[in-house]
Amino acid sequence: MFEGYIAGKFANKMFEKEVFKIVKRHACWGALIMALPSFGLGIFIYIYVSSG
Repeated sequence: MFEGYIAGKFANKMFEKEVFKIVKRHACWGALIMALPSFGLGIFIYIYVSSG
């Protein structure tokens, strides 16, 4: 029973780190994509999306 508790705590910590990495990566990509129109690159995104 005690081993299961320790294993559960360790698994939760590993899962939290994995989720944190994924959220951090998605947030960085989202910030980059949201900043593109600020640099005048929005027209290229519009052309790429509308031509597909």
